[in-house]
Amino acid sequence: MSEDKSVNLQDFIRGFEWAIDQDVDIINISLGFSRYTDELRSVINQAIGQGIIISASENTPKGMNALFPARFENVVSVGAINEHHEIISESGIGRIDLH
Repeated sequence: MSEDKSVNLQDFIRGFEWAIDQDVDIINISLGFSRYTDELRSVINQAIGQGIIISASENTPKGMNALFPARFENVVSVGAINEHHEIISESGIGRIDLH
């Protein structure tokens, strides 16, 4: 991760492939990418094909759609709530499975 807290897609994919190689059951991701890429879709499909559950969430600026991979239909996308079970403004919108 860089000083500005951004994540390089290639580094993310290498880490994701490492997790797949470790034969994990679940991959939980608390970050995302604003753009769709075939390479990201491919590594997600590879993990799903091996029976790995993928959960993804991230805080976004108010009103922003959930990021990838949370926007992929076979990923469990998780939004954020406060202590009163109310959706917070930093929670992604759009394709969210759980709040």
